[in-house]
Order: sequence, then structure tokens, then C-alpha cells
Amino acid sequence: MKIGSGPKKALFITLFLLFLGVQVTATGGDPFFPIAALKPEMKGEGYTVFSATKVESFPVEIVGIMEGSGSLSHLILVKLTGGQVVAAGMSGSPVFIGGKLVGAIGYGFENADPRYAIVTPIEEMLALWDRAPDETFHFTEGGLPGYDGVALGEGPAEGPWLRARPVATPLFLSSYRPLADNYLLATLQERGAYLVYPERPTAGQGLIAALQPLAFAGKYSRHFDSASLQPGSALTLTLAEGDYQATALGTLTWREQDKFFGFGHSFLNKGRVEYGVGSAEILDVIDSPYFPFKVGIASSSLGRVLQDRRAGVAGEFGVLPRMIPVTTEVTDEITGISREYAFTVVNDEDLFPGLVLAGVLDTIDRTIDRIGPGTANIYFELNGANFPSFQRENLFYGDDVAAAALLEFAEMIRVITENEFIKPEFTGIKLSIKVNGERR
Repeated sequence: MKIGSGPKKALFITLFLLFLGVQVTATGGDPFFPIAALKPEMKGEGYTVFSATKVESFPVEIVGIMEGSGSLSHLILVKLTGGQVVAAGMSGSPVFIGGKLVGAIGYGFENADPRYAIVTPIEEMLALWDRAPDETFHFTEGGLPGYDGVALGEGPAEGPWLRARPVATPLFLSSYRPLADNYLLATLQERGAYLVYPERPTAGQGLIAALQPLAFAGKYSRHFDSASLQPGSALTLTLAEGDYQATALGTLTWREQDKFFGFGHSFLNKGRVEYGVGSAEILDVIDSPYFPFKVGIASSSLGRVLQDRRAGVAGEFGVLPRMIPVTTEVTDEITGISREYAFTVVNDEDLFPGLVLAGVLDTIDRTIDRIGPGTANIYFELNGANFPSFQRENLFYGDDVAAAALLEFAEMIRVITENEFIKPEFTGIKLSIKVNGERR
């Protein structure tokens, strides 16, 4: 599907971009445009992919500069003047003036003209300060008639404020059915993420990026070189990869050699982290009454994210994250089908349990290819560098055999990860599961 950019067409921006087709080069010694030099009515250009892999520019105009009182001291209100509008997946799209980087589009509005967006200044992204409560930003130059400023999060209960929220971040999952997805999404919600659902399309409290759960297209087969990634390219945050995949998608804002910044807002606002990072290839654009999005295939990890803070995410290419390997062998004793799976998950004690359980549940579903009752014989091993290896074998029956099989496994993961005396260092997890449709 070809995406246009006429006055009535949305800027279908996604986090599934590929190689940058437009090279942005700074003039002068400093590649960044200082916020102190910004003035209303200045003209600039943003960069993103409209279709395929070609990065194209779109015109923007500075409307106002705002000062705040929290971890983000400044924000910039801009207007897209080429007929485009802000859409899900635009997070991190860089904005330049005179070839110098101003910052990254990170926020949009629910109660205002969709041509307007908020840019996180690159100076704020370089700092990547700690998370703060809801904040307000007053216009110091320019602005919009009738509004005092912009409120991030809930903001003031009264007054003429524009209410902004992070541009939605598509979350691509490779699960066979919703049960596995819901398990992981529940974990992310517990950690503060807001999930975009059709029945509840408004923003939640705080500044955690909205996540848009989507189907994943499949495994990546083409080699991807991190050296080709430039401002405007896809930036994928990898939580799990292999036979089970969970990848959040954003845009690369800036890089200096192997170091980079992206998103323009936090992902989960966890501070110091270690996620995988890569890129992706677009397959197609899917329109939606809520958020248009692209379907694509993510690359394997090309580096790691080390900071997840209010102003965006930051990390480095060329150094892979520490991941925990998970292997499963699932046998359907009725059909005789037996399959082996392998995937890795991020070494994060908050996200690890949900990722592992969602992934294992998905491998069972993909093997037995049914939802229903049965008996499961499960053997599992939990190995770690700072705790004794644990093995367990048991038999379970349930109306949903895939879910019933993992009850004890889930409890052991919880007990170990919630240990208050040590921070567990998992080195590997292994499972063998045999499923029978009969009750035993």
C-alpha cells in the first residue's frame, strides 16, 4: 500500500524503518541546534519513512518554546506544515534546522489539532535525567492563543492547558494466541506501561509510553548492518528474540559513532537498563481508526539500550546485551508431533518472569495447535550463577492444558526472582513438556 502525504492523509509513521535514504549533515562545528537560539516561526524539517525503506523529509515550523519545572526543563511545540499529521510510531523522529538537530518528536495531543507535536530537545536527551511526577510547561516564546502551556500526564485539574501524551509505541509480539500476549502485557502494565486498546484510546497517568500490541510478521532473515542506521532509521527495543519475540519499535534520533539516542520519551522509564536494540524492514502499512501502523520484520539485536528515561532511550551499537537463554521441547502425544524451541529474554528481574512464561506458553500452543483440556507432564530446570540448580517434574490436568502445565513453573520463577536476599543471576532455563488430551 502506497502512503501519500496530501492534506487529508495522515503521516503513517512507524517504528519499522530500514536504511536511511536521506543523509543529514550538520553545518559548522556543533551538530546540535541550541534551544536558546530557537524562535517562533523558524522553519525546519523532520525525517521519517513514508513507505518501503526511503527516509523522506516533512516540513515543520517552531510554534513555541516551553519551560518546565521537572526533569525535562524545556519542550518545543512544532507544527507539521506539509499536510501530514502525527501518528503512532513517530516517536524519535528527528527534527533539524539548518542541518542541525533540534530534537525528537515525542508527544502528541488528544484535544488539539493533530498537526501539532512536542519535540524533546536534544539537550534534554543528552542528559537523560531521572523520572519526575506530572509536569507543566509554560510558553516562554510563541505559543497558541487561549492556552497557558502544555500539561504532561494529568497536570492541573483546571485551566487552559493542552494535554500531551507520548506518541504510541507499537509492540510487536510473535505469540500464537492472545493468552500468551495478555500474560506479557499484564506484566508491562504492572511496570507502569499504558496499553492502547480500541475500547480505551485515551492516555493513562504519567509519561510512560503507550504500547500498541500488534501481530509480529515473522523471523528476520536478511543481514542488517548497524553502520547503516542513521537519524530517521528504525530503532527496535528487543525484550525477547528467537522463536519467541517481543519487540518495541521507535525511531533513531541521533548517533555519534556507536552511541545513539532515540524515541524522544521513555519506554518503561526504568532508568539504567539492558535491552537489545536493532532495526527492522517494513512489509506494509495497515490503516486503523485508532493508530495506523506498519507490519514488518525486526532484525536481531545489533547492540544494547542502557538508559530508559524521561527524555528518551540511549545505548550503544556493537555490544550485545546479556540475555537469558530458554529452551523448550514440546511433544503432543496425540499427534506424535515433537518440536524444540529456543529464545532469549532480557536479564531484567521485573520483565523476565512475564517474558519467559509468555514465551513458553506460546511454544506449547504452537505445538499442540488447540485450546482445550488435557494432561501435561512437565520437567524443568532453573540454572543460575548464584543459586543452586533446581529441577522439578510433575503432572497437571486443566481445562486449558497449556496454562495448567505452567502453574508450578510460574510459582518457582516468582519465588526465585522475588528473593529479597540475593539478585538471582539466571544462566539458563530448560523445559520438556508432554501433552495428552486425556485426563490422567
